Amino acid sequence: MAKQKTGTVVIGCTPSQVSVDINAMPDFESDRMCKTVISCVKRFFDNPAVRADYEAWKAVRVQRQK
Repeated sequence: MAKQKTGTVVIGCTPSQVSVDINAMPDFESDRMCKTVISCVKRFFDNPAVRADYEAWKAVRVQRQK
């Protein structure tokens, strides 16, 4: 992982992963980032195929916990 200088918000970055130091962000930036992520997850789960996969996974998980 390519390391960035200490004290920055992005502390590491590869093509498949970004590491973010949430504590280094001002509250308004972390709030904005969280709203964006929540919106993206909601849109992802609006897809019927994704929702069906999730429901199937959840049913298996409930059975394993019994």
